[in-house]
Amino acid sequence: MSGIRKIIGRTVVVGLLLVLVIFITYFIIIVWNVRKMIYEYNNIQLGMTSQEVIEKLGRPYMIYHGKEVGPIPPSAICQKSVVAHEQYLYFSKGWGIDLIAIYFDDQSRVSAKYINY
Repeated sequence: MSGIRKIIGRTVVVGLLLVLVIFITYFIIIVWNVRKMIYEYNNIQLGMTSQEVIEKLGRPYMIYHGKEVGPIPPSAICQKSVVAHEQYLYFSKGWGIDLIAIYFDDQSRVSAKYINY
């Protein structure tokens, strides 16, 4: 009976250690992604053209009613939003927590930017 307790005890300890390692790894990846996104966000300056923004951030994604509908085809970039009546691009960098929204004026230059993390 004592041998079974040792086996069960070791299994529980190994399982808990494995869960802890997975949690720490996931946390490190999230922190890394958020830091990277903030760095990218800070590189976007007001007055930049949409093409300059795309060169820095990659292909944009559009969020519509809470669902990701991207990637946006190049022909649709900077078209007017039916909902917001503004020109915008959304950049989703994965993990569901990081989102950069870039708004453009009539000359397709950055007029505002927002970050969600």
